[in-house]
Parts: sequence; structure tokens; C-alpha cells
Amino acid sequence: MTQLGVVQSPQAFYDLFYEKWREYLYRLSSGEKLVAAIGHELTSPEDVRLHMEDIRIHMRGHNLYDLFYGRYKDCETELLTRYIDIAPREDFKDILDAIDHFIYFENRRK
Repeated sequence: MTQLGVVQSPQAFYDLFYEKWREYLYRLSSGEKLVAAIGHELTSPEDVRLHMEDIRIHMRGHNLYDLFYGRYKDCETELLTRYIDIAPREDFKDILDAIDHFIYFENRRK
């Protein structure tokens, strides 16, 4: 199966979200707000799929980010460094050009 991102498929996303919902997401204030908005607890991965728009509105983004990217936290610097090393400079041109003009970095280059 072709990998779409950090999960293998949309269904894998719903399954993982529901697993984490049952584990702890329902206890968070954003989880409580979601329940208030939809009128009931999430009951299955299918329920997650049906309420994705509500989840996007009411769940805090960093909680969702941690679900899927938290496993990479220990090697985050290494992954970002590798990505920057292999990505074409054009992808970061605006950022790198701006950094090149910071006085701090100009002094370091000399």
C-alpha cells in the first residue's frame, strides 16, 4: 500500500484517532468541547469519520499533531536536518536568503 503521510490510509487515521480518543483525548478540555458540540461521545472509528469537521473545529491542533508526529520527537532534529540537506535550496530560498542577511550570521561567515 502506498503511504499517504504518517499513516497508511484514511482508515488507519480514523482507527488511531479513535484509539487515542478512548485512551485520553476525551478527557481534554477540547475533547469535552467536541462532545458538547456533537452531543455524544465518539463510539467508533466510523463515528470519527462522520464527525471529522467537528473534530477539526473543536480539537486543539497540537493534540492531534502529537498523535501522529510524537513518535518522531526523539529524532526530530536529525529528520529535519536530513530533509533540509536533501531538499533543493529553492524550497527554502526565501528563508535562507533572509537568514543570509541577518547581521548575526553575516558576522559568523567572516
